[in-house]
Amino acid sequence: MAPTPIPVIGLGTGSVAGSVPERKEVRDLAKDPILFELFLLGLLKFQQQDATEPTSFWGLASIHGEPYEAWNGVDRPFMGKKVNPDSNRGGYCAHSSNLFGTWHRPYIALFEQELNKHVQSEAKRLGLSDKARDFRLPYWDFGKKVASDRDRFPDLFFVKKVKLDNTEPGREIDNPLGAFTIDPRGTVAQKNPNIFIPGGRAADSVRQYTGRTTFRYPLRGTETSQNGSIGARLNNQLPPDQLNALLLADLGFNAFTTDKFAPRQKLRTYVSLEGVHNNIHGLVGGNGHMAFPESAAFDTIFWLHHCNVDRLFAIYQALNPARYVESVQASGWAVNNFTTDSGDIQDGNTKLYPFWNNKGTDIWTSNGIKKTDDLGYVYPETSLKARQQPGYKDWLQVRISQLYPLPSGLRLASAPTASVANISSFTMAQPKPEFSSLAAQSVPELKSVHAVHKTTANTPGKHDTPVANTAPTTSGASTSASIMTTTAAAPKAAPVAGAGASAHPTVSTTEPHDESDAFNLWTVDIRTEKHALGEPYSVYVFLGDFPADASQWDLNPTTTGSVFVFGQSTETKCDKCVDDMAENLLVTGTVSLTGALVKDVQDGKLGSLEAADVVPYLTSQLHWRVAKTDCTEVPRDQVPGLVVCVSSVKVHIGSNGVPVYEHEHELYREITDGRPAGMGLQETP
Repeated sequence: MAPTPIPVIGLGTGSVAGSVPERKEVRDLAKDPILFELFLLGLLKFQQQDATEPTSFWGLASIHGEPYEAWNGVDRPFMGKKVNPDSNRGGYCAHSSNLFGTWHRPYIALFEQELNKHVQSEAKRLGLSDKARDFRLPYWDFGKKVASDRDRFPDLFFVKKVKLDNTEPGREIDNPLGAFTIDPRGTVAQKNPNIFIPGGRAADSVRQYTGRTTFRYPLRGTETSQNGSIGARLNNQLPPDQLNALLLADLGFNAFTTDKFAPRQKLRTYVSLEGVHNNIHGLVGGNGHMAFPESAAFDTIFWLHHCNVDRLFAIYQALNPARYVESVQASGWAVNNFTTDSGDIQDGNTKLYPFWNNKGTDIWTSNGIKKTDDLGYVYPETSLKARQQPGYKDWLQVRISQLYPLPSGLRLASAPTASVANISSFTMAQPKPEFSSLAAQSVPELKSVHAVHKTTANTPGKHDTPVANTAPTTSGASTSASIMTTTAAAPKAAPVAGAGASAHPTVSTTEPHDESDAFNLWTVDIRTEKHALGEPYSVYVFLGDFPADASQWDLNPTTTGSVFVFGQSTETKCDKCVDDMAENLLVTGTVSLTGALVKDVQDGKLGSLEAADVVPYLTSQLHWRVAKTDCTEVPRDQVPGLVVCVSSVKVHIGSNGVPVYEHEHELYREITDGRPAGMGLQETP
């Protein structure tokens, strides 16, 4: 029997005729206390629905993973595909795919649509319907520059109780943003008592979970969340400049959207929307629900996180209106899995199962959901008001550089020895007049110093042993010291341009640049086999000594970042994941070194960001290690497909005061050559 369609209609226009309401950043939504409390009331009611209902919180979360059953009857016979009688696997997984961004768009819209019904119901009950008329799901901007750890992951995500002072004075409720009580009525357990608990391994991977709540970054061997330290983990490992590069480095669509490695892929495309998204799953989840694809959507933070992922996707679309889903043949991407057969073409017309279009006549395609306006929402950066700005693209680029700036002090740290004497006259390119007030905030803040340059006696010898209980490094070097003498510079390292033609095409910028006004940005580029360890894992990058205990790495001061790999168990029921395992699927990610290197220049440990200084410094000081979500370290040479290298790219400041990235990265194999999982002198990216 054909399934009954549940159309993804979206929320339509706003209370003002012809308007499209904005999805607001969650901390901005909280500034409207009545609407925010209505959001919490609606979300709590949503979570309490019978889990067997397809549009319950549990029902929608299950689309993303466990129990990997057909949602609302959208199965292979409905798709017109043959059923494999020997397989009980399923799932609509669109990870490591060119459809990653587009598949999640109707998914989040469906969640927003069903949540809104409960928000409106609660608003009507309280006589506050006018306050909720333009409600939209808020997003959590995990990447923007903030003042403190608490600002990065605010209390509203984890306080246990919330007082409804503005809507129902005297009433207190459980905070639905903090945790979700899985299967609240026990109805799913009656149907399937053995179901996945995140963090489970082998024999204990299928356990009863009725009445359990979701948890984040639990203490080792417990289900006790460590919400209070998540902000510090994010601030320690997710510098804003990673999003600057993602949005402004002029990436082709597939390169932007997916972490899947493509043959002849260039290093500049190792950063991706999916890769950044993965890191949030790891840093928030730890060994809890968010870190496992099977269970991530049961944590409420998933929906605010993915709302922001969709926002970044929408910003990319606004900057690149001519770019969209690039055609890929499903061979090596997905082979005869639940939704896709080998040889299928995945493009803008591929059906995004299981999401019905707004008329309920067919399944949405990527081409059908290209415009967020059609689903009833926009973002602050893509609103009609913003799009009507003269020179909207310039405005948007400036806005991105405000939210996700390059490291403070970059200009001074970049100054080569010969130009230090003239540093006071070394100024940013001026933005166009109509953007001056915005662009003035978008460039890295310059400290009032005359020079920051001290050539250190770096040796190229490799230092690859951790030092336990490493304390935070403190600097005794003055940031206002003048250069009195200059030592001989190290021989200039020989860069190697990124390899060959790319299967992820990119486009060069043609804007003219002043070569004297250029900066080197440094990254660690990582490629690895996604399902190599049969579970998720992280590749950590350090600059300096680091603790031997992997449980200390996330908050270690010499940790510059990590790449979280959203791997699956060999026991998974995710059909696409099993096919990807058979293909030894490779994924990519990057860790920005620039901010840490700038600090080392300021502290007098490093001469400048020029290759002659950085290459010998990184050869000595750069380290990388691998750990599972339970903080078990895995030897680097036992991770199939793992290759680590270092590259740099030059950026110039454009006429609107915004960074312009050069097309090619320069690769320095000698930094990682000869070490476990390091790229050798003869290897290609």
